[in-house]
Amino acid sequence: MLSESTKTFEANLDKTLNESIGAALGSPIKFARIKKSAKKYQQALVQVAINNLDFEKKKAAGNLDNDKKDVLTAAMNQKNQALKDQASAISDKMDQLATTAGLKKVASIAKNKSKMSAAETALKTADGEEAKALKLKIKGLNSKVAADQKQLSDYEKKTDDASDQNLDNVKPTDKDDTPPKRPETGKNSKDDLIARYQKLIDSTSNEKRKKEAQAKIDKLKNEAEERFLDPEFLSLMESELAAFEAEMVSEDKSEYVNESVSEKFRRLIENKS
Repeated sequence: MLSESTKTFEANLDKTLNESIGAALGSPIKFARIKKSAKKYQQALVQVAINNLDFEKKKAAGNLDNDKKDVLTAAMNQKNQALKDQASAISDKMDQLATTAGLKKVASIAKNKSKMSAAETALKTADGEEAKALKLKIKGLNSKVAADQKQLSDYEKKTDDASDQNLDNVKPTDKDDTPPKRPETGKNSKDDLIARYQKLIDSTSNEKRKKEAQAKIDKLKNEAEERFLDPEFLSLMESELAAFEAEMVSEDKSEYVNESVSEKFRRLIENKS
């Protein structure tokens, strides 16, 4: 049930919040990270609903005494609380990523769609007043999503209009109008990052680390050149490289400390020769 719900949710979310929106908002990386977090948020909320459904089925079976019911209730409450805490942490992360008015609307749409998904899951076995309450909740969430989408569309239009106005105000000059290109070499260029990973490969005898570094090189080679124009992407790549390098240095130091005296002596002799 969770897999089916997640698949439907992700397809719906990708349709509502497509990549062109992230590009229009000027923050494609934060936009992508909000969407990725939303998928985890939805899974946590839906799993709570599924746990409740399973609990109700076991109760309806009528083969549980009071002691077993108490044990099941305590276990379910513990599981659900952990999931709710997880969802709350993910929600906070999405709020932190939503640093602009447009991104705040993206986060709001993603959260409300996640809540709708959980309510729709619960509705499958609900009846009477509970079913009515869930339908009203879904209707209210749907209205919020529609309103946020309208405001997001207005925000995008204002952004586009502002960009067009800025272009209209540019005065013609005799200078070359060719947009500056990212240097192929230099600090944090694509070639630089690849070269630094290659240097780490050449400096270690750890085969596992060599394979990991080579995988990162292959991934960088497949990245579009335009991504290296994004400061956020470059910062992310630099942080990833720095963390990988620090781990390798730490491991190398650990291996050096754990060497026996004879091993250190032999290594020193080999280095001299």
